[in-house]
Amino acid sequence: MFKSSLLLLTLVSTASFATVNVDSKFNMDSIIVNDVKNKIGGDVAVAYSHEKLPFHVLEFGENKYPLVVDTSGRYVIDGKIIDAETGVEFLEGYKTQKYYEVIERMNDSEFITYASVGEKKSTLYVMSDPSCPYCKKFHQEISDLNKNGVEVKIILFNRNNTGTPSGLLDTKIANILNSEDKNNVLDSVMNGDQIELKHLDKFDSLDLKQLNTNFNNAIDARMTGTPFSLLVPLDGANKLIEGYVPAKSILLL
Repeated sequence: MFKSSLLLLTLVSTASFATVNVDSKFNMDSIIVNDVKNKIGGDVAVAYSHEKLPFHVLEFGENKYPLVVDTSGRYVIDGKIIDAETGVEFLEGYKTQKYYEVIERMNDSEFITYASVGEKKSTLYVMSDPSCPYCKKFHQEISDLNKNGVEVKIILFNRNNTGTPSGLLDTKIANILNSEDKNNVLDSVMNGDQIELKHLDKFDSLDLKQLNTNFNNAIDARMTGTPFSLLVPLDGANKLIEGYVPAKSILLL
């Protein structure tokens, strides 16, 4: 198979993805598609087409592992597809749209919000796991973002969610999400401080529902690692941020 490490394309930056049917036009028995199926242990769940480009994103299994193919399904794109006008990578644009769809359906009460100081210039949505060292590192820089007009909204979840809350991490998250002062309790956990913990069996099912909801939201946003963030400015295009990026670099985006 021939491959190119970089494919430059010029397209309208506002183009979006739409769901398409997985049918005979896709070569679902190709060697590479079968290899992905075997590796991640799941079949193709859904496919998305781009309104301007002859590519589709096939998603595999519960974790929605993405694979970019051409419209025939025969050719797999092994490398980056870059918008020559905006510099946005194809899969990055796809994941940005999916992330934005998630935050659009969430209620404000589902976020832990750190308000900007003075005039708000943008909102940074952050999927964060209290056990993640880079999430803890990022958390210490939230105040720097706030001082520069960036509102930060945390979506707290357990990366290793099993569907049934259990263990110390789920206990900590449940206590944070059900606290009357979520921000201070989260700050304490991220600082490594000891907090008084209410045991999981003391919460009712509604109190624990948000743990699974937040994990499912992370999957739907195509989370690839933590922290996993989306910067939504008042003016300009949304920016996907995968992994830890220092606050001073985020302010330059």
